[in-house]
Amino acid sequence: MKLLKQKLTGKAALIIVFLLAGCAGPKIKDGNAEKPFFNTIKSAVMVSFAGPADKIKKKAVLAVKGTERLRFEIKGFFNEPVFILVANGRKVQAFFIQDNAYFEGELFDENSDNPAAIFINRAGKLILKSKEPDVSVAFKITDKNTGIPSLAEFTSADYKLSFIFLDPEINKELPDELFILFAPKSARKISEEQIKRYLEKWNK
Repeated sequence: MKLLKQKLTGKAALIIVFLLAGCAGPKIKDGNAEKPFFNTIKSAVMVSFAGPADKIKKKAVLAVKGTERLRFEIKGFFNEPVFILVANGRKVQAFFIQDNAYFEGELFDENSDNPAAIFINRAGKLILKSKEPDVSVAFKITDKNTGIPSLAEFTSADYKLSFIFLDPEINKELPDELFILFAPKSARKISEEQIKRYLEKWNK
């Protein structure tokens, strides 16, 4: 069992993280991560968010390919996708399906790592454009032979976001199409600031 502790910033990263939108700040620091054992990872995950007034727990799926591509889906009661986030480089797309609301933009600084790299390398730096308090990041590694994380935790002050990996698969071929998000033409474009309004519904 091993904890790889790092620093990244952005209180909203706890709510969005790989939502990874509307947050930010300067750094994950810790260059002590071992060399990754995998190039892709796909897993069902249980996502839990806890704050002073909110507690949210959702089923989700996470897929990462290399250090540039990430897809994150939150599932509804019948296992249908209710939220999809795709990150390619610094470009982020987020689609709130039930509200038909869509965000697209570059949230990351040019010196930032892609959020995918954080999961593949278990280290790096995430720098977004707005500044928020630091977030501490810890990956729990239970199998040293594979290096697959069983848990990722993001904490800042009274906030905590946890990702529990339920059935991780590594080094499986993931098609590039998985990391392309086409929102319907009827989708209403929303701003970075508006995203939080939709996230508030998830604690109902």
